[in-house]
Amino acid sequence: MTLQERFDRVGGLAPVKGDHFNPLSEAEIVSLEGAVGGALPPFYRSFLLTFGASSFRKIVEFSPVRRLPPSVSSDGRGFVDVLYGAAADHPNDLGGMLDLYRARMPEHFLPIAGDGGGNQIAMLVGGDHSGTIYYWDHNNEWDEEDYVEDDLPVPSDLKWQNVTVIAASFDAFLDCISVREQPGQVA
Repeated sequence: MTLQERFDRVGGLAPVKGDHFNPLSEAEIVSLEGAVGGALPPFYRSFLLTFGASSFRKIVEFSPVRRLPPSVSSDGRGFVDVLYGAAADHPNDLGGMLDLYRARMPEHFLPIAGDGGGNQIAMLVGGDHSGTIYYWDHNNEWDEEDYVEDDLPVPSDLKWQNVTVIAASFDAFLDCISVREQPGQVA
């Protein structure tokens, strides 16, 4: 299934800024890869080169390979509100999101989407599981000050305590998205 077919399946995408999509250039993607310290997978690169920052035209949710914790979701699923991309001076700018979350997420994580409530959908861009998509729960974020004040060594896996695997790749992530049925809606 093509990128466009995956988006059409859930009602399509709309640009987040203006009336047309603002895709990233190849140079912007290369710069982003340098900033995050790893190569972006081809299917995700294709999304960035075609669409950039965008939102879904319908309310969509994802069914991850591992259920989200009960503190996050009663049914194990999550929402996707916006996909980040080229949107300079806009809250959904991919580079701006990387700058905002870089120190708060595990190394080589790139926030690629938001759920509308402050939680992030991020891609690991480096290491053995490069390309894997994760859910980052902002309510259970690690607190560096707990370690700095007590002069304790910061455990290397501390930044992983609030992440859950969603999908093995960006295309698999798009495959696990569906339109959220509203109460009383007939499928």
